[in-house]
Formats: sequence, C-alpha cells, structure tokens
Amino acid sequence: MKKGTRKDQEKHLTLHLWLVIGVKVLCIFLLWLVFFSPSHRPDTSATAVGNAILDRPISDSRISAPESSLHRDIP
Repeated sequence: MKKGTRKDQEKHLTLHLWLVIGVKVLCIFLLWLVFFSPSHRPDTSATAVGNAILDRPISDSRISAPESSLHRDIP
C-alpha cells in the first residue's frame, strides 16, 4: 500500500525545501549580525587610523592631498 499520493509527497517535499532554505537564510543573517554588523566595524576616521599606525593623532591639515605640479602656472 502506498503511504501517500504523489501530490502529498510533492507538497511535503516543497514544505521541507522551504524550511531548509529559511534555516539557511536565518543562519546567514545571524553570521552577519555576529561578525559583520555596523557595531563590529572599526572606526576608520583619520584620527583613529593615525593613532593605530603612527601611535599619534594626525592633524586634519596634513590629510589633504599635496598640490600637483600640473596645477602651477607656467610663466
């Protein structure tokens, strides 16, 4: 004797697949939340980077790009 009709088996399989996909999406979201959420990102301001690399703060005036020789007036 058959356990269920083909339609019932397909319905059960579809439900099972949606459940597996939902669990995987939930796991991916939880991994993002634990490791990559904005609260876990380091500060990348100029002062923070200066403290981390040079062990002293960088003043904002020294951050600007140097002037290029292409912008000088040629006599």
